[in-house]
Amino acid sequence: MPEGPGGSLATIYARRLRIVAIVVAALILGRQLVSPAAPYAGSLLVLRLVTSAIAIAIGMLSSPFQGVGRLRILGFVLGCDASASGLAAAVIAPMGLWEQSGIVVAVLLGGAVFMPWSWRWQASFAVVNLIATALVTLWLR
Repeated sequence: MPEGPGGSLATIYARRLRIVAIVVAALILGRQLVSPAAPYAGSLLVLRLVTSAIAIAIGMLSSPFQGVGRLRILGFVLGCDASASGLAAAVIAPMGLWEQSGIVVAVLLGGAVFMPWSWRWQASFAVVNLIATALVTLWLR
């Protein structure tokens, strides 16, 4: 595995993935703290706690010993976790659909910038997320 100024490729990717996982968990929990009280607030709380727990678990699993291939898979799962959370929140509270759509776009762009994968991985990540977004949007129509 090639060595760079920051260490091995797996070390660099693991560090990035940990940081992104922590940021995802913090943003999702922060969103819960600033959410207004609503009839569906309990459902959103459970959704956001589960999503944050998954993100934290991915951050804890992100070790250079996992290897680059497994780190790619963890990054893919983390992105899908954040995206699925936004889409599930849109199903629970349909008035927030456009806000959640912005989250999906941010997840796709974040994947392109931070994740250690080829264009094929990015394309499959985008396709999975965009199909899910389209299905939820059509279902909510």
